[in-house]
Amino acid sequence: RHHKGEKRSNAEIEDRFTRLPSDYLEMTRLSVVGGRVLEYVTQDRIGQMGERPGDLRYFSVTGGEIEVAHVPPEPVRVEMAYYATLPKIRTEGANWLGEIAPDAYLYGALLQSAPYLQEDSRIEVWGALYRSAVDALNAEGRAARWPGKLVMR
Repeated sequence: RHHKGEKRSNAEIEDRFTRLPSDYLEMTRLSVVGGRVLEYVTQDRIGQMGERPGDLRYFSVTGGEIEVAHVPPEPVRVEMAYYATLPKIRTEGANWLGEIAPDAYLYGALLQSAPYLQEDSRIEVWGALYRSAVDALNAEGRAARWPGKLVMR
């Protein structure tokens, strides 16, 4: 997960289930616009809460949809922060990953091509270079998300 893969989107909660964006990968935060952050609970727990009108407090992700425990009496606007799937490489330009880590694409493609090219001896080299590129990308993503030192309070 990299900070450049994060997105925000708004939705109206008016039913028990609300469709997630088509590029949704993983939720990082769901909050009422101008209000509190909703608490994530497991699908088992949300099922035990039952479907009844009430305060919007708890949510889960079920089958590509946001599931809420208590349906608000009136529609409520929420903002979600989430990791999006990686955009496809376009014929012109690149996606954010191709722009900041083209070596990850290059060595990943070479690694996948080795068996077809009968270059088994290169798998170890290309694999190490690919892992190095991905490790550098992950380190850069962590540094951008948590600048400085984390301190226990």
